Amino acid sequence: DGRSVGDVRRDVAYIVDRYATHPAFYRDTNGMPVYYCYDSYRTPPGEWADILSKHGKNTVRGTPLDGVYLGLYLSRGHEVYA
Repeated sequence: DGRSVGDVRRDVAYIVDRYATHPAFYRDTNGMPVYYCYDSYRTPPGEWADILSKHGKNTVRGTPLDGVYLGLYLSRGHEVYA
């Protein structure tokens, strides 16, 4: 089964809490943390929108959990979610 919005937020919060101050924590050129979301296709697009859009109910935007989130492009047709 896919991961829920709560799972993703909880995991990212743990990563930020535990590792964000470490010098090896990967950030882009603007200082934003970069997260690679393996098997992201297993979470429905609407749930990703809820986390990643500015006005989503569970948005990470503008919070300590904000960052660059990279998803896995597995097969043709997934580009509609980009």
